[in-house]
Amino acid sequence: MTANDILDSRVSEFTLALLEGTGWYQVNYNNSEPLQWGQSGGCSFLDGACMNDKTFEPNFNEFCSPLTAEGCSYTGRAVAVCGSGTQISTDSSLPSSENYWGNDTVVVDSFSDNCPYYIGLPNADCENPADAAFAYLQQEFYGQGSRCFAGTLSPAGFYFAQTVAFCFPVKV
Repeated sequence: MTANDILDSRVSEFTLALLEGTGWYQVNYNNSEPLQWGQSGGCSFLDGACMNDKTFEPNFNEFCSPLTAEGCSYTGRAVAVCGSGTQISTDSSLPSSENYWGNDTVVVDSFSDNCPYYIGLPNADCENPADAAFAYLQQEFYGQGSRCFAGTLSPAGFYFAQTVAFCFPVKV
């Protein structure tokens, strides 16, 4: 369960238990999906800082840097942007414990304690064939079984100075 609307969200055992606990629902736990976000992060994942305040690098793999960098959603299902989408905003009332960059920058997800993570773009779901129009490379494939990969591939005659995300089919 998440506090925000995200692409490729999960219905976890926790979500089902919460629904069942209300007394309004009977749930089938066989329908739960794995939720690996923060797995093995220990107490510091919950209580500690998500970003190193000196290097501005994330302290855990679930988080990202720099803001607005392109990458992949945590599950690898979508092309994503780090933390704030394409717009950066500030809030002078930001608590100092969440002012990771020292300039009052805030991320889009107000439930994340200002921790930036890759947010899947609504038109870049690697499993949605309709999103293929947004592909950088002709070799990309948007459809069932595709996942996001970040790198510096570029079409002939172009050069990407930063990391870009692509969708390619995966065979398991």
